[in-house]
Amino acid sequence: MENSKQIILNKKYWKGWSLNWNVLSILAIVVALVENLLVTSSETVDNGTYQLFLLIFIGYLFCVYLVGYFLSPRVKIYSGHFAQLNFSLGILLCVQDLLTEKLGILTLPYFVSFAQILEQMRYDAILLFESTISSLILWIISFVIGTLIGVVF
Repeated sequence: MENSKQIILNKKYWKGWSLNWNVLSILAIVVALVENLLVTSSETVDNGTYQLFLLIFIGYLFCVYLVGYFLSPRVKIYSGHFAQLNFSLGILLCVQDLLTEKLGILTLPYFVSFAQILEQMRYDAILLFESTISSLILWIISFVIGTLIGVVF
């Protein structure tokens, strides 16, 4: 019975578990964090929110990989499936940070660092929340009216 569950899980996720990719994905995010801490910035940016994001991401990956490895085969397959994506995200965050904020090769207003995006989201959190609620209310009203018209016709 357990073997059939394993086969079903393997069909759902095409990429199997690999210790190398799991370690590399954590290492890529750590490299992005170290790069952000050590390389001086060419722009005036508060990197606290970005660094907190990277620390939370590292903690999340570490927890998921440990839980998957020791406790849950389902989580293990899940983490193996997304390990290469997490590795790519870490490299992308590092390169994007270097090109925009640190070295200034890609400059404002066309290219914004992820740290600046997160900082602006933190600064405008109330406005973003209110805008999201307003959009959801409009969507619900539209959905109800559209459904009623559809049922009538």
